[in-house]
Amino acid sequence: MEKYSTKQRNQVVKFFYQTQGSIIQTQRTYRRHYRVRDAPSVSAIRTFINRFEEQGAVSDRTRSGRLRTVRTDETREQVRESIEENPGTSTRRRSRQLRISRTSLQRVLRNLNLFPYKVQLVQQLKPKDYQQRLQYAVRIQELARNDRNFTQNLMMTDEAHFHLNGFINKQNCHFWGFENPRSVHQRELHHVKCTVWCGLTADEIIGPYIFEDDHGNAVTVNGERYRTMIENFLRPATQNRRGSSRMGQLLILQKRQCSCYGSALERE
Repeated sequence: MEKYSTKQRNQVVKFFYQTQGSIIQTQRTYRRHYRVRDAPSVSAIRTFINRFEEQGAVSDRTRSGRLRTVRTDETREQVRESIEENPGTSTRRRSRQLRISRTSLQRVLRNLNLFPYKVQLVQQLKPKDYQQRLQYAVRIQELARNDRNFTQNLMMTDEAHFHLNGFINKQNCHFWGFENPRSVHQRELHHVKCTVWCGLTADEIIGPYIFEDDHGNAVTVNGERYRTMIENFLRPATQNRRGSSRMGQLLILQKRQCSCYGSALERE
């Protein structure tokens, strides 16, 4: 119960009575008020309410035995300063640096409303990419102003690779036990995968199209196979789509290329 301050507990009691005794609404109001993801549990809220109704206060009852002293204001401040100086340090190393247990450190981090976040991988932008990005945005705006059907005739396309040999992300696989099971997953040097193409317009999805040979085996995408997909799959699909009379003979196809914002507009 030490997780919440007296002020926070008083707010919980206030929210409880304001929401006509609804615990769910109390939790939602608490999250909005403090702008946090975690709210007091059902049992915690009931404990606060019972103490308030029985003794007129929400503070913890006096306990016997040794008191915890690790989560003091000084410790919290040390943890806060450590996080600001180096937010990427692991909890194991940070606990050694601050000379407190890892469990206590994790409690302090939760008390400070801090959460662990993973690094997001994005494509690197080079200096020339910023100018290309601006030119692309200006060009798209000009086309949209000059042609009222531009967005209806625009198709965004992309390809994705799917592993066919049971690819395993070991970060998501854990085995609980008293001993290490020494579980091993054998995989090939080169993953077997297939490439799937899909197109997206303003009102429908075209595809998917799987790049494969006449025997159903996955193949690598090259210019010739991509051209064959356009002629044998994409062109008939767009000609038979709903609203083809409105679109006329013009289709603007935007393909995803390797360089950032290097997509070209092709007229088919």
